[in-house]
Amino acid sequence: MNTKEENRLRTCPSCGVTQPLTNFNKDRNRTCGHVSACKECKKVYMKKWRTKTPEEKEAWHKSIEERRRKCIRCEVPFLKKEVEERSTKPTYCPACERYMSNSYYIRNHETVKKRHKDWAKTPEGRESKRRTAKLMYQNMPAEKKIAYGKMTYAIQSGKLVRQPCQECGDTKVDGHHHNGYSKEHWYDVQWLCRKHHLDAHKFTLESRGLI
Repeated sequence: MNTKEENRLRTCPSCGVTQPLTNFNKDRNRTCGHVSACKECKKVYMKKWRTKTPEEKEAWHKSIEERRRKCIRCEVPFLKKEVEERSTKPTYCPACERYMSNSYYIRNHETVKKRHKDWAKTPEGRESKRRTAKLMYQNMPAEKKIAYGKMTYAIQSGKLVRQPCQECGDTKVDGHHHNGYSKEHWYDVQWLCRKHHLDAHKFTLESRGLI
């Protein structure tokens, strides 16, 4: 059993009891890596759900549709959480919320960037970054994992030497596999800073018509 998960606590929204993280099932699709309800509450819920008749299940789905609200910006129906539904304030759909958030970020880029840097230095920020990196690595294709592992070992052994960014000259760089992750291109990398590395991947996806 993971000792770190035993020491971390979380409150179940169903029963309101604060429990170790080991009492919550894992879910790789969530940012925290675990479901919101504890294992016991999840068992009770699934047991009740299995006893429902098809008519009761259909009625539940209809009630979800009835609770949908319209976005005040695009007027598209969407479902808000139960806590938010009790509010009479006008709300935005998730897509418009992202748009408004991006607009705010563009207008206040430096302020948001400084706030995020300060938060990343806190214990909560470091733990969040560690969990995110772990989830990204778990979902990474096997070929990419091998290529990055070989590149990292080559850097540590001195076979590869980091160079300044080819675009801006920044010394904090990543190795970009511009020719793919196959065996013959393990050590064929371009040295790019994080910004230009992300831009290079975005350009590749756009050229393939994936975004």
